[in-house]
Amino acid sequence: MGTKQRMIHHSFVPVLCVSVLAIALSVSVSGVAPAQPTADVKVVNTTSSPVPMQNVGGGAATQVGQPVSKLVNLSCGPQNCTRVGGGGAAFSVPAGEALVITDLQWTAPAANPSGTYEELFVFVNNVEVTSFTALVDAQGEFGGQVHLTSGIVAPPSSNVEATTNGTSCCSTSFIQGYLVPNQ
Repeated sequence: MGTKQRMIHHSFVPVLCVSVLAIALSVSVSGVAPAQPTADVKVVNTTSSPVPMQNVGGGAATQVGQPVSKLVNLSCGPQNCTRVGGGGAAFSVPAGEALVITDLQWTAPAANPSGTYEELFVFVNNVEVTSFTALVDAQGEFGGQVHLTSGIVAPPSSNVEATTNGTSCCSTSFIQGYLVPNQ
């Protein structure tokens, strides 16, 4: 190939590339409509034309996402669990609601010697739903605390109990949770 032909060939390739790029850009840009500003949307909530709203929690939510009126704090003794500040009557889950148990704390005298393990059992309506094991200390007691991320659900009219080795428990036992509509 001669020098003149090489020069034409080398100058033709860049011109061809620029031409193809220009055509491609003009085709893609020509199909786009220019952006138009839009007006703000205003929602008006009047009594004659109300906007549907729902307060899912039923009040100001606590750290567990429930209103204070739905929190349950139980103190469990040798016979039953009672609501803290509830007058001492045995706690039963109210009709139409379910109790979600989220936390337990306990200390109890142990039947086994120091250095061995004891078990705490949690019952709902006299059915064991879970248990927890703890080491017996030098004073002959065992204890612990647990947080149940997804919770244990006790249906309406349920009673809740914490026991050790089949006997009602604890020198100190507390159960926390919250009430939800039974579904």
